[in-house]
Amino acid sequence: MDTRYEKVRRDKTVSDSAVLLAYGVDEKGKRCILGVSVSLSESEVHWRAFLASLVERGLHGLELITSDAHAGLKAAKQAISPSVPWQRCQFHLQQNAQSYVPKKSMKKEVASDIRAVFNAPDASEAKRMLNKVVKKYGQSAPELSSWVETSVPESLTVMAFPEEHRKKYAHLISLNASIANSKSEPDVLESFLMWSHVCDWFRPWLLKWMRSGLLVETILLSLMRIK
Repeated sequence: MDTRYEKVRRDKTVSDSAVLLAYGVDEKGKRCILGVSVSLSESEVHWRAFLASLVERGLHGLELITSDAHAGLKAAKQAISPSVPWQRCQFHLQQNAQSYVPKKSMKKEVASDIRAVFNAPDASEAKRMLNKVVKKYGQSAPELSSWVETSVPESLTVMAFPEEHRKKYAHLISLNASIANSKSEPDVLESFLMWSHVCDWFRPWLLKWMRSGLLVETILLSLMRIK
């Protein structure tokens, strides 16, 4: 699950609105869009309503929820699907880690060390490598070391799944890449979207995303419409 922001016109006022997106991965590794919702923000109340609507429409059998560490999303997930394990997006975590690196010259090395933990062959090896990273930066970057010790394990939930599916479950990078590409297209938006038209605009964008080669054999299940 992830969010992007768009400038939306509502009641003669233009403001940033959150577009909440959810896509799933089945047992064969195929991705499909589950829903899209437009809200004033990505606070807990909006994520909770979005997740509740997915459940009401028949979403069940979840084995893992992957997202960034946004507090509102995590709280909503805990309220609606408390028994489903949570995987912190590895892509977002790598970005978050950079703010704890004390020197610019260390950034590539830190990113490489964390990536090595993610790429470990199994959970026990990932834990061993994580402890090694924590110890490595204990003196030179104590704040980073402490953050790595508490945060990186949140991105290792995926280690409980078969290795061939981990990359698809571990992060939201394909969705993030598609979002970034769409923002660079000159014909995406010629004017601010009306609130009631946001999902209409996202329908062809999502179809284009799925046909672009980023996703293989995907199925568009539905798009939630704003009433």
